[in-house]
Amino acid sequence: MNNRSNPKKSLGQHFLYDQNIINKIISAADIDQSDNILEIGSGRGHLTEALMNTGAQIISLEIDDDLYNYDLQRFNDATNVQILHLDAIDFDSADFFNKPFKLIANLPYNVASRLLRKFLFSDPHPDLSIVMLQREVAKNIVSNPNKMNILSSTFQTITETELLFNVKPTSFIPPPKVYSSVVKLKFKDNPLVEKSDLDDFFKFVLAAFIAPRKQIKNSLSLGLKMDSDVVEKILNNIDILPTRRPQTFTIFEWKLLFDSFKGEVV
Repeated sequence: MNNRSNPKKSLGQHFLYDQNIINKIISAADIDQSDNILEIGSGRGHLTEALMNTGAQIISLEIDDDLYNYDLQRFNDATNVQILHLDAIDFDSADFFNKPFKLIANLPYNVASRLLRKFLFSDPHPDLSIVMLQREVAKNIVSNPNKMNILSSTFQTITETELLFNVKPTSFIPPPKVYSSVVKLKFKDNPLVEKSDLDDFFKFVLAAFIAPRKQIKNSLSLGLKMDSDVVEKILNNIDILPTRRPQTFTIFEWKLLFDSFKGEVV
């Protein structure tokens, strides 16, 4: 019986097999045997096996029927690995963890930012995330003022972000058409936005970037469907120049903006 499934383009599958990259991910995660680890996308189990060998408790999620039924069956007898056959979008961390955990993942490019937001906004959340992403997405997450965007403005208010290293397409089977990067996100001890406000904060950032090349007064007016004169008055009251562009704001200014417009987010 064939115990090795083929990659499925429909699921955006690119299996990481480069042991050097796997070792670098394990090292970056600084794993202790007392850690609880969540892996998204077990794939063929190359990273899963390395995680298992740390002695930590591993929960690994895999949506693919063939991978679950064939490639991953070798973990059935592992005492510290639990493979769950489900979509990561449907996973509720509160059902499996009662404290922060570590998230280790080679995320599918087509849903990477959505999955990362889901887990960082969850309760409990990962206190440390080491994730593989498309390089352009990774660069957006770690961007600085003057190059801020939806992802950096959202994630940097709650985590310390760092781009660790780039990964060539040849590290995967099949090789993707783009380069990848591994990013570290360490949850802040004192995040700028409360957990209960994160969904509204994300909606606000989306609204503010609805027209990123426009001045912030016009972008917020469009995104929040507010009269531009009212927006400008609020901005002046908090000493924010209405003619600035959304990409120029620091995370502290995003927090100030959100607090000032919170009642307008729907």
